[in-house]
Amino acid sequence: MILDKWPSDDRRTRIVFITQNIDETKLHDRLGRLTQGISRFEVHGPADSGGD
Repeated sequence: MILDKWPSDDRRTRIVFITQNIDETKLHDRLGRLTQGISRFEVHGPADSGGD
């Protein structure tokens, strides 16, 4: 998909996981481990899913 312009001022990158039968807590924990120590690259750990 090519956009004519950026849809908002928020230009953060997001990764969306569409899963089935994967424990959300375990996935969240593993993603947190993968992103530890890389804040110097302005990359942050997984965002709160909002309880969905």
